[in-house]
Amino acid sequence: MGDPLADPRAFRRCLGQYATGVTIVTASADGVMVGVTANSFASVSMTPPLVLWSLQNNSTSYDVFTRATHFAINILAADQIELSQRFAKSGPEKFDGVTLSEGAGGAPILDGAAAVLECRREVEHPTGDHLIMVGHVERYRRSETAALVFERGRYAAAVEHPATRFKDDHPQSSTILHRYFIVLLNRAYNRMREAMAAARASEHLDLNESRVLSAVSAYPSRSLDTLQPITFLDRIAAEDAVASLCAKGFLTVGQAAVLTMTPSGSQALDALYEATLAIEGQLLSSIPEDEFAITERTLRAIVGADVFTRQ
Repeated sequence: MGDPLADPRAFRRCLGQYATGVTIVTASADGVMVGVTANSFASVSMTPPLVLWSLQNNSTSYDVFTRATHFAINILAADQIELSQRFAKSGPEKFDGVTLSEGAGGAPILDGAAAVLECRREVEHPTGDHLIMVGHVERYRRSETAALVFERGRYAAAVEHPATRFKDDHPQSSTILHRYFIVLLNRAYNRMREAMAAARASEHLDLNESRVLSAVSAYPSRSLDTLQPITFLDRIAAEDAVASLCAKGFLTVGQAAVLTMTPSGSQALDALYEATLAIEGQLLSSIPEDEFAITERTLRAIVGADVFTRQ
């Protein structure tokens, strides 16, 4: 139990437990284009077709959004992390090099989005430190592209929950499903992920903390401003991880906000690396070396073709 006003960071972490999609909301007014990354998007009504999102009162794009007749909700695809990070920052260069088209009311439509909703401004509701903007969807487009997900301050990908798979008491169905490489790959990933979660817990680390600790180890004598893109965490999640690691005695913050790992932090990270090797050794021990080499080449080929490597 906690008081949101007494510990805002803890309250944000609580809200972060709710996984959302990632959108870039765009608009244009008087020849000026704006866009902001937002995960506050939600459906309001089917009849009429209404959606909403929330804009910070201190946003540099506030004036344009409140003057524009329309806005567009660009629901990002799983390969658009770089685009999400770009539009999460302030600056006039957001649209530089971005392929786009003009939507209703001049709102920019971003190429490659998983879905787009072109909305006419319907009504606004000032609430707290945000302006809730409700839009009437005039037209939409969608694709079968997987959407980007955000959870606990980090990017994620939506995968089918293991519990929805056929159980072992359905051997015939299970055999049919296991003909597909992607199904086996997903189940193998889930098994290793669960094992790694237990290993992190034994070192009193969560995933965000382990990412920050690994980044500090790989790139010493740097500040969080430099390391944050490497962690693929948002600013608040990265700051929370640093604060927690400092409280645990794993990190210190020095002059110019330089992060330094303590001996305790090094010990915890080394133990985590050793646990990773042990987990891999245990799960892969039954695979002959020549067969594992083939599997590794197969995975590297898949990763090499992944759109993430082209960003």
